[in-house]
Amino acid sequence: MESYDLMDYDAAKKSLNQALAIAKKSKLDKDPVTAKVYLDLAIAAYAAGDVDGAKVAFISAVQIDSKIQISPAYKSPELQKLLDEAKGGETGGEAPVADPGIDCAAVKGSSTRSSTPRPRAGRSRSRRSSAATSRRSRLP
Repeated sequence: MESYDLMDYDAAKKSLNQALAIAKKSKLDKDPVTAKVYLDLAIAAYAAGDVDGAKVAFISAVQIDSKIQISPAYKSPELQKLLDEAKGGETGGEAPVADPGIDCAAVKGSSTRSSTPRPRAGRSRSRRSSAATSRRSRLP
């Protein structure tokens, strides 16, 4: 999610879609790590303004891990609501079922970079920048 933290949501989506393709080829479609990748893709899609893409990715994550949660660093009321809807929590009914034929690579903006970055809900720009900088400084 480094690209996401740097507000390059399209690059984040591209990397996450590549990870999903590798997981699929490796037959890890139902692995909890794959659910986390779908969750991260949903967060990046939402930040890029693709609410429908975020919903599809949240549904895919929930189908793999029904107890998946958004990390506090990325959590916002809007994202939590979408995740709850994917889990079926808002309606009290069952979670909607994503079409297994849907390829999350079709999420809008997965291969192009937006010229206007959109701030992530719930965090200020300066906090993101310092978080990304501190992570880079810890790298070997």
